[in-house]
Amino acid sequence: MNRRDFCTAIGGVGAALTLPAPASAKATKFKLNYMLASSMYGKLPLNEVMGEVKKTGATHIDIWRERHANHREQIIKMGPDGLGAIMQKHKVPIGMTTIWGKPFADELRWLKSQGGKTLVTGFIPAKSKKITVNAYLEKIKPQLAVAEELGITVAIENHGATLDEIRAFADAAKSPQLGIALAPYHLPQDAKALAKLIEDIGPKIALFYAWQHGEGAMKKLPKERELKQMP
Repeated sequence: MNRRDFCTAIGGVGAALTLPAPASAKATKFKLNYMLASSMYGKLPLNEVMGEVKKTGATHIDIWRERHANHREQIIKMGPDGLGAIMQKHKVPIGMTTIWGKPFADELRWLKSQGGKTLVTGFIPAKSKKITVNAYLEKIKPQLAVAEELGITVAIENHGATLDEIRAFADAAKSPQLGIALAPYHLPQDAKALAKLIEDIGPKIALFYAWQHGEGAMKKLPKERELKQMP
């Protein structure tokens, strides 16, 4: 299999996989759903980004805000009619939204109105490590109640967390609408350790970031070289 066929098969570099939480093993067949993160495209117009989604083999888009992209801000500016026209043109639905460092109850309601099913937010902030996992869960309880009411999964991304903290969170996150957005990119690049983590927290993985440490991951490159890594 060549690189192009492989990337098509897995949904492309920069994709994220959402893992459904089955009601029962017998009733639900396991299936990966592929999404393309708008963060890969910075501040390019959403209309252009939407046109790239199906090229990667993905079926949905993950909408990011500043600072990694500004597509949520673009949507706010264009309004529902403008967004609807773009979605109709490209036949690409919104599968997920990503929001950092802000209350996310209103974002859940917006996502529900668009038919999305997953919201990603940050782990316990690195500057607030005195907050325990249980205290953090208590803090987001009102927002999580909204997610449970709407049937949307809240996935906590592990940026800034250790392997042990991720395991602790998986054990404490009892709500069926609360899971982990696992980003190996932000963890030690040790294949055995990552595999063991996945085995340990498996049922709580709501999203898996299929991103890699490519050229330019840790240092700035000229734009023309960065774009060679796009899906």
